[in-house]
Parts: sequence; structure tokens; C-alpha cells
Amino acid sequence: MIRELAPVPGMPEAFGEDALRLRWMEGRLRTLFAARDFVEFIPALLQRPELVNAARAPRLAHHTIVFSDPEGGGPVAIRADFTPLAARFVAARLPNTQEARVFYSGPTLAAHPVAPDGRREQWQVGAERFGGARAKADREILELAAHALAIGEWNEPVLVLGHLGLLRALVAQGRVPFARWAEVLQRRSPADAAELEREAGLPRGSVVALLAADEAWLAKAAAREDALGEAARELLARAEEVARAVPKVQVRVDPALVPRFLYHDGIVFEGFARGFGRALLHGGRYDALMQALGRPMPAVGLSLDLWDWLAASAEAAS
Repeated sequence: MIRELAPVPGMPEAFGEDALRLRWMEGRLRTLFAARDFVEFIPALLQRPELVNAARAPRLAHHTIVFSDPEGGGPVAIRADFTPLAARFVAARLPNTQEARVFYSGPTLAAHPVAPDGRREQWQVGAERFGGARAKADREILELAAHALAIGEWNEPVLVLGHLGLLRALVAQGRVPFARWAEVLQRRSPADAAELEREAGLPRGSVVALLAADEAWLAKAAAREDALGEAARELLARAEEVARAVPKVQVRVDPALVPRFLYHDGIVFEGFARGFGRALLHGGRYDALMQALGRPMPAVGLSLDLWDWLAASAEAAS
């Protein structure tokens, strides 16, 4: 008799009703993307570690598993995120394309847990928009994100918008790298932010204020004729546009919003629902990644984890 083999920790499985529910959600998202002229992209499971380095995202590098190819192919990495793969494909394989829309669906594997239950695998579904006018592309992806949240049939879905240009403008004259600032804002710690202000030589409270900023703060910032004002005006405009386009989803602004991975450099956003404690959807603009890949062009996208959606669906039904 073969003894029962313990599963690998952090690797989820679905059966029966759970599997049907997961496939149903995936199918509705695929239909949503295809109806808006996004074309499916199926990338390789393995990639070159240099692609992760090009993203300049410490958290992504932290989650990427790198090993030596036993067939002599040199160092290779297991995909931990689809967005850099889509960016690399468009930059290298579609050199003459001025605009591209791609979507994807498949598993990714992280070196460390990505969920409170210790899960390391994600079933990532997403859509990426390359080229075109930035404002128009941002609106398209934000509306797509709002429609995706509506598909999930969540309780009180909310799309939260931020803009990394606000933080970049505030810390531009300091002596501390942007990545450290982003980590502090992700922790939402005013004490840590105040300590970093002193270390950076910035005016007291200049960045701490971002943690408590609201629409009134943004409106005041938008009156400025500098990089901070430009980012604030762009954030307020996009929030108003998506709220008007998809009224069934609440839209809020959070000037201190920082994404999971730090390859974004403009509008960023996350989707939430009442009763589920973490974001159900992520996204934003990442023009700098395309620049690093040798193909300067606008890029913005969204992604979600179907395993999280399955968990949220079970909580919403209970």
C-alpha cells in the first residue's frame, strides 16, 4: 500500500464546486478582456533572471526563484509575475507595433508566501495595454479593472486609486532612495516616515502628510504648478472618469497607495470588497520598465489572483 504523500506547502488545489467556481470566474474575465480587443498571451514558465533585474523591483526579486538549468541553459527563473513577461514580449517580439493589448491566465510561483495562509502559488489573470495616449490608456485599464470587480459579484466593490508621482515629487530632493520611501508607505507608519524625513533632510511632515491625505489635500496639491500638482490633477481626473463610467463600483483616492511590486511609476490602483481583508486586484502604469527593456512606450495594466477570488467568493457566500 502506497503511503499518503504530503502536499508541497503553499500549493493550492481545487475540486468540484470550487473548481467550477474558479473556472467560471476565469471564463468571465477572459470574455471581458477579449470583448475589448485584448489578445491572449501564453508565456513560458521559465524566464531569464535579467528580466527581473530590469524591472528594478526589490519585492519581485525577493519572490523570484532562480536556479541553474540542468541542461546547461544557465541561470533561469520561475515566473513570479506575468507583467514583466508581457512587457518583454511586446518589447522584443513586436518591435513595429505601436499599440498592443494582451491578456493572460496561469499560475505563478513565489519563493515566499503571498497570502496569510502561507500560499505561494497564484493563479494570475490580467491585462496589459501598451502604446497609445497615456490618459486614454489609463482610463481604459481603470474601467476594465472596475468591470472586472463587478464581474466578481462582491459586496460593495471599491477601486482605490493612487499616483506614485506624488511620492516621487515629495522625496525628489531628499537623500534617501525612492524604494525605501515606498517600503515605509507600504507599512503605513507615520513614525517611520518621520524618521526617514529627518534622514533624507526633508521638511518635517512633508511626506508624513501623504499618509493622511484625502481629496481635500489632493485638491490643494492640484493647484500647484509643479510635478506634485501635475500628479494630483491626473489622479483626480482619472478617479472622476472611472466613477462616471462604472457607477456600480465605488471609486476612492489614496495618495499614499503603493503597489506590491515597485516597477510602477504613475497611476496605481487596487480593488477591494467588503468582508475580505486584502486587495482583490492590482495595477498601474510602468513606462520605466519598457524603457529599461529598450522599447520606450507607455504601458499600463491590471492583474488579480483567482485563488484570492475563490477565497473571497466563499467568504461572501457565508
